Order: sequence, then C-alpha cells, then structure tokens
Amino acid sequence: MRKTIACYSATGNSLFIAKMVKDATIVDIAKSEAIPDDTEILGIVCPVYCFTLPYPVRKYIETELAGRDNSGLKYIFAILTDGGIPLWAPSHLSKALADAGCVLSYVETVRMPDCYLPLAHKAPTIQERDALVEKSMVKARRILQEIENEEFRIAGYPLLYRIFGRIGEKGFPPARNKKLSVDESRCTLCKVCIEACPMGNIELKDGKIVHGDRCTSCFACYHFCPMNAVRYPKAKGQYAKLEAGQGGRK
Repeated sequence: MRKTIACYSATGNSLFIAKMVKDATIVDIAKSEAIPDDTEILGIVCPVYCFTLPYPVRKYIETELAGRDNSGLKYIFAILTDGGIPLWAPSHLSKALADAGCVLSYVETVRMPDCYLPLAHKAPTIQERDALVEKSMVKARRILQEIENEEFRIAGYPLLYRIFGRIGEKGFPPARNKKLSVDESRCTLCKVCIEACPMGNIELKDGKIVHGDRCTSCFACYHFCPMNAVRYPKAKGQYAKLEAGQGGRK
C-alpha cells in the first residue's frame, strides 16, 4: 500500500517529522512534485505560518490535489509543526482539503523550535532546541502510532474559529520582505541561502545575493547562512538546525 507524504519545509522542522513516518515516499510541495497515482495513504506535513497554512501549501492543495483523481485515497492525515500556537491552522487545512474534494481523517500538531523571527527575535540555543525536541518526540511517536493504526482525529470549528477563523484563511501571498538584508562584508557567496530558499526567491546577481518578491518569511536564508550574513532587525542568533540527514531541506 503506497504511503506518500506531501511535505513543505523551510528550516527543517517539518521534514524532520516527515522522515519519521514509516515506509513513506516524500514529495516536495515547494517543487510541486506530483503525488504518485497509486497512493492510498496521503500525509501532509508542513509548518504553521501566522496561525494558518503556508501559502505554497494552500496553492498545492488547490492545484495538485484538486487536479488529480483522488478516488484511490483511503486515508489522509496531516501533521503540522508550530512554534507554540497553531490556533485554527488545522481547521483551515481541513476546509482547504474539503474544497479540493478530499476528506481529512486525522490532523495533529507538534511543537518544534520556533524560527519565526518577528515574534521570537532570538533563535533557540542548541540546549533549548534539544530539550524541546526531546519533549515533542513523545507526542510525535504517539501521533505516528495513531497514523499507523489509521485512527481518526478531525479538526474542530470552535467559537473562536467561527468568529475569527476567516482571517488569513487563504494564507499570506509571497511578497518582498524589506527587513531582510545581506551584510556583504560577511557574505562569501557560498549560495547556501539560494539552495535553502523553498520559493527560489534568492539569486546571485552581479556578484551579490539578491532577494526577490516571492518571500514567505520562512527565514531559512537567515538560519542556514553559515556566516550569519543575512540580517533581520533585532533578531539574535541562528536557529540550530537538526543533524544532517534528519533535518534541513537537503
């Protein structure tokens, strides 16, 4: 029975979780990779952005999922990684899938190290990261067992959702992040930021790193830069990536 995970991951949290799912093929949402036709169990693993789905995930559902024959899907699950407050993201995902003609059977959230600089300002230390991941893995293993058993856990539509849930429901379209900059005195043009950007929004132009207008503020460029050359006002330190082969986009 083919099990496929459609994963969107920038700093590596969601990919780390996706790789924990047993016997699953992972397709990259950022690259618009197609879901194999013989998929019977489909998982969606992605982060929560501003209490909702990342814009690329929503567009993937509206195009890739809505445009394929989903009659062979027997079970659809989702794991959302968040920095602490997922709010109505599970409900938004459930509705987006319903609009695409799919039924979400199971959805859960896992807290992972926060990498969203406008709120955090200070990236977690390695010690803070390890402590949080160790605690979260207890929940993650429980989630994986429930998915293996094809259990059901549906998203609710509580009062707050009914009042405020429409805010940001369609996600926040990519745009230029004017606060991100590059310290050229530190930049070595190693192109790590170019490879890390899930939106292909960074390029090397005229000997300089240039950010375009398709930024989703995932801050992968900031956190992955080995020289800490990418700057964001008031941000302190870089996110400590999970070990190679377990986390990160590569």
